Amino acid sequence: DVQYFPSSLSSFTPNTSRVARIPLTSGSDFLDPDSIKVGFRVQNNDGTLALQPALVDPACFVKRVQLFANGQRVEDVQEYGRCMCLYSCLKPKEWWDNRGVEGFHTQNDIFTRPEIIPATRYRDVLMAPSLLGLFKAGKMLPPELNLVLEIEFAPPAEAVRPGDAGSVDYEIQNVRVLASQVTLDSALVESFRRVSSIPGAATSHNVTVARAFTKLLGAFVTFYNSTSAEGPVRDLRNPSQTEGVEGTMESQMQLGSLQYPHNPMSSTAEHFHFLSSGDLARFSFKNLAADAVDRIYLHLLSYQVVTLSGARVSVLD
Repeated sequence: DVQYFPSSLSSFTPNTSRVARIPLTSGSDFLDPDSIKVGFRVQNNDGTLALQPALVDPACFVKRVQLFANGQRVEDVQEYGRCMCLYSCLKPKEWWDNRGVEGFHTQNDIFTRPEIIPATRYRDVLMAPSLLGLFKAGKMLPPELNLVLEIEFAPPAEAVRPGDAGSVDYEIQNVRVLASQVTLDSALVESFRRVSSIPGAATSHNVTVARAFTKLLGAFVTFYNSTSAEGPVRDLRNPSQTEGVEGTMESQMQLGSLQYPHNPMSSTAEHFHFLSSGDLARFSFKNLAADAVDRIYLHLLSYQVVTLSGARVSVLD
């Protein structure tokens, strides 16, 4: 097991630098992506007020995560805390219990308030980068990638629950990445290098990767009201006008010239049905309650089917 540290600062405050760049250099060993955790300490600097995290998962303190390989950006997840909240909504209670042990414990169900950090106290937490596809591909990461993880920490308005009028004076300290390095058998290492290296004395070398198509797995549209006591990480507002208990919001999606569905969705049942079965791109909404929300988020999930020339196989990327 090893630890990686930021290339410059290791402590961050909301009013100064909030970006940590952490090189994941592993020498000649491979990196086990399933073992990667981002660790940091949340220090409450307020002398009287407690600090109330917005979420059990420490991801509420993170605004954006980027991953670079050999200087090229390969992952970029913005609004990371809110995305993590959506990702976590359907997880079982046991999953949340484990996250609470590494994050901010909660005594009851997952959407009760996480435990506070008392005045002048701190909490050491670990965050799994669950939304980074390269880390969840199930493959060891070779040292030739020269990975760099860049984390932008969130401002207090997003990291803590604004409705509590608690502390917003805090510091992120001792930022680091915990991971495991794996030393492969020499025969496996040699096999990998034969595939990834250009033959000696070669004057040309071609590797063809054809992107066949990208399939949209799902589209998630969420709304947020900036006056909410929950904050932008957890506030998932329904902006529909209502007649009795039934929502009257209408919506329709457009992909090129194709409208989907052909007629606008106009009930909760129709929204559930059509949003479960279509590849959607453009969104139009009617019958929104006035001033119910002032921000909209669009989250797209997809996978690529990639053909490697000469390999006679197609793989999911």
